[in-house]
Amino acid sequence: MAVLLSCAMTMSSVTAPAVYAEEVQLQETVDAETTEASEAEREEVVQESAEAQEAAPAQESAESQEEAAPAPAEQTETAEQQTEPASETESESQEQSETAETEIAEEIESENIQKIITGIISPEESILHQEVKQGAEESEICFPETLQTMVTDTEGEKEESLAVEWELSNAEVFASEEADAVFTYTAKFAEEYEISENIKLPEITVTIKEATEAFDQSTIIDNIKITVKADEGV
Repeated sequence: MAVLLSCAMTMSSVTAPAVYAEEVQLQETVDAETTEASEAEREEVVQESAEAQEAAPAQESAESQEEAAPAPAEQTETAEQQTEPASETESESQEQSETAETEIAEEIESENIQKIITGIISPEESILHQEVKQGAEESEICFPETLQTMVTDTEGEKEESLAVEWELSNAEVFASEEADAVFTYTAKFAEEYEISENIKLPEITVTIKEATEAFDQSTIIDNIKITVKADEGV
């Protein structure tokens, strides 16, 4: 009995260290495998990080190109913006053309507006009242070709020298055969001028003066009487 117990204890003493050793070895194996796995995972992570770093510049470059390249809508907007200046230029040219046409129309309209004579400087008294002798021609009457006037138009009132014609107003024709006959000539301006209501047109009156003989002398030659007569001033 005692011998058996001693044997059992001996076997137990021998078995226990062996089991412990196996457990230690197993633990070391597990630790080694765990370490190897950790190192493999670490290497894998490092490799993935390196690949990510290598891929990052390419991706950034691609993104930069995408950002630099305008989208189709942006390209359309850019094209429209480039077209807008041309359209604005055409619009400005059209407006300038319309303005020029309007100015021309206004100028033509202003030319059609009659100018108003608001004042006339009459000729000298010696011109307004003239005398011619019997038998005189109308060409012997002195008619001024121009008269100084005051004219009002769109620009205001100013003095102008205007051409004038003289129209016989109290007879159909000039005839100097009858003494003391009086002929009246009235000033007439171009149709583009309107005469103000308070303005009286100048008039030239021409009186036919009876002819007088200042020289009257007779002589007889060969029983023929010869008489010489001449008007005054001849």
